[in-house]
Amino acid sequence: MTSQSQEVGDLEIIVSHGPDKHCVSLPGAATVGDLSLKLEELTAVPVGGQKIINRGKTLMNHDLNVTEAGIRNGSKLMLIGKKFNPEEDENYKQIVEARKKIDSLAKKQSGISEELSGVEKRSMAGKQKASVSAIFGRPRIDLDKVR
Repeated sequence: MTSQSQEVGDLEIIVSHGPDKHCVSLPGAATVGDLSLKLEELTAVPVGGQKIINRGKTLMNHDLNVTEAGIRNGSKLMLIGKKFNPEEDENYKQIVEARKKIDSLAKKQSGISEELSGVEKRSMAGKQKASVSAIFGRPRIDLDKVR
């Protein structure tokens, strides 16, 4: 009979993924979902693309406690799944393409903003010249001659 402290203690398990073997340490209170996240960190296989097999059975319920799923200290699991490769993912390609378009549009906007700023400065300079010539460009009256 196993004591409760051993059931709740850390579990050391071995997970095979292709030719690689990973030693994974989990608390006894961990869920299958926690195991999946840990395996994603170790193998780069996304949680949604993982198939974890323990004693010939696929672990499908991610909310299930690992000990309830039959995983014990020293258990050997198998992970089946493909690592995420962004170059092969259509959605990722669309995101990259959208980012390129956004960068291109941002550069165009920056150029247009600079151009408008220059036009505004030239316009303001022209108005200032007009107002200066309006003020100082009036014919001068020599007050000595007016008498």
